[in-house]
Amino acid sequence: MTEKKFKKLREINRNKNYFFKKLRFNLAKIFIDKWSKKQFHLGDIKKILFLRDDNKIGDMIVSTPVLRELSLNGFKLHVLSGSSNYCVIENNPHIDKVYFYPEKNIDILNLGLKLKQEKYDLVIDMGDQISVIYLLFIRLINANNTIGFNKDDINIYNKSIKYLNYHSHITDRYKSLMNNIGIDNYNMQYDIHIPQVIKDKVCDFYTGLSGNITVVINPFAADEKRDLSKEQLIGIMSHLNCLEQSINIILVGQLEKLNALSYLSGCVVNPFGDFLSAVEIIKHADLVISPDTSIVHVAAAYEKNTVALYGNDKHGCFINNDVWGPGNKNAVQLVQNKNNSKISEIPLDIILEKIDDFFSTLAKKI
Repeated sequence: MTEKKFKKLREINRNKNYFFKKLRFNLAKIFIDKWSKKQFHLGDIKKILFLRDDNKIGDMIVSTPVLRELSLNGFKLHVLSGSSNYCVIENNPHIDKVYFYPEKNIDILNLGLKLKQEKYDLVIDMGDQISVIYLLFIRLINANNTIGFNKDDINIYNKSIKYLNYHSHITDRYKSLMNNIGIDNYNMQYDIHIPQVIKDKVCDFYTGLSGNITVVINPFAADEKRDLSKEQLIGIMSHLNCLEQSINIILVGQLEKLNALSYLSGCVVNPFGDFLSAVEIIKHADLVISPDTSIVHVAAAYEKNTVALYGNDKHGCFINNDVWGPGNKNAVQLVQNKNNSKISEIPLDIILEKIDDFFSTLAKKI
């Protein structure tokens, strides 16, 4: 079978699966959804549940300004988190309570009934897609108001924000939320809280390094096709080690993956392994190189010099490179032209050229 025919069959199968998924949802919606939309009452809102249970670290990072602003505006704030992205808000002082979204359907329904007892005035859902079980979950919570995006056809959402800005940065979506709930003055700076014990151990770690410029490299992303290749890593490392400056090269990411990079020399691995220590390391770095949007957004939180490596993906109609771009005046975004391409296909010489551009500026500061 030719590659062209295989792609066509895959597209047909994908469309068929989407059709039946939509059909199942619409049938279930008849029994689960409310018969009509309740009027949205903004003035009565005091207690909010913010849904961020997708387990995506990047999504949680870009949610942090909203969490802070909701709290500063006097709302009592609860967050529904995943187990993997909780690390972002673990020490967040603006959150009153955190619940965790379970994996099993029966546990999801039980949690919905438990959350119903909280008597929320508002549930905020930032996502576009919704499954049958999630629709039932939100119905069980039975909040006075539920706000979402592009949910006009679902009555449980008595406030639906029409948002079709396919090329706009993700923060514009959150700004739209703020404007729709009456918060006009807000700061969209990301808000990650690091405990003092982690700050101290990272400080000690830096004290043991001899270089006067620090480059942090995150080789891996959530999706393998976005990982840096062995050739790219070796090329970047060799190039940095040949520069005149005295450079600390620190690798961050999952320890088990980093420990497999034994072929690399002239670098050190983040010895702590956890997300917040990586954040603190990045906070004190001079340059960050990453194909992973979560690390790119950590760097953006501190406006760090960044070489951000992107493929060329679409999430529905939303253009990933635009929506999840760095949003950082000190970042350079390298993007593939070919759709659904791999980060490993970005030419090494282009990456090195951007690194050199940053180093020409950094050298003047030493």
